Amino acid sequence: MKIAVQHTHRALLIITTSLLVVLSSCVIEEPLYETDHPEYGVVTLTTNWDNRTDGVAIPEKYLVRIGEDYNHSFSNVTNEIDYLFSQGVYPVYIYNETEEISIKGESASVSVDKDGYTKAQPGWFFTGSDDIRIAGDTDELVTVYMQQQIRQLSFVFSLVSNRADKLTRISAVLTGAGGSLNIDRGVVTGGSVNVQPVFEKQPSGAYRATVRLLGVAGNVQSLRLTLFFSEGSPNEVTASSDLSERLVGFNEDKKTPLTLSAQIVEIQTPIGGFTASFSDWIEGEEEIVVEIDD
Repeated sequence: MKIAVQHTHRALLIITTSLLVVLSSCVIEEPLYETDHPEYGVVTLTTNWDNRTDGVAIPEKYLVRIGEDYNHSFSNVTNEIDYLFSQGVYPVYIYNETEEISIKGESASVSVDKDGYTKAQPGWFFTGSDDIRIAGDTDELVTVYMQQQIRQLSFVFSLVSNRADKLTRISAVLTGAGGSLNIDRGVVTGGSVNVQPVFEKQPSGAYRATVRLLGVAGNVQSLRLTLFFSEGSPNEVTASSDLSERLVGFNEDKKTPLTLSAQIVEIQTPIGGFTASFSDWIEGEEEIVVEIDD
């Protein structure tokens, strides 16, 4: 009887040891993850607005599009995107909505008035784009550098004329402006449009007009003025100036305003009429002195 008990204990020990070996071989090691979203990525987006004109404020709101499914507006510079992204490469488009600019797809266009002229003072417009790669189980930090897409252009002229004090009104047309912009590439698209600058007399006696443009389009830009006088015949005189050379490269460095200054010289013709012409334009707001031959 004692021998039988010892054999039973030995059998139990063997069985127990075997079970422990089997159980230990069945232990599955769980993978270690860095985040609580191992199959997806989360994005924290920062928009950099440094590339803008002095005095121009960061927009109060701007729209962010990531891929096909995510659209949301933000007001802070840095935001955590409340969306889980599958692994992949996503296009990012960012822009702000502003006065007199409409958005359709990837195209931004300046509004046109009832006479067919593009609005001369649209709001400040910014765009940013990038392609970002998002991996699973990551918190991605993304910075997009915003680009100012509106450039300020000012014209200043003084009038040299025996009847300068009789000038009552100025009608102006700037040709060769850009009317549309591709948001993704940040380039002017489509044909050229015309803008009507509004000239106002300054305390110095000069006349000044300022427009805001998406850029210039085509190879030819010109400024055409019609001057209206209360006395003299004819009581209106036209002067035109080719600005094409002066506006080469205008679509670059849009954060830097450009001011062009000139004189308009009106002379009386031998038959009693008047003609007017521009002097050469110079960059900056300076007094232009033109000598008139008697």
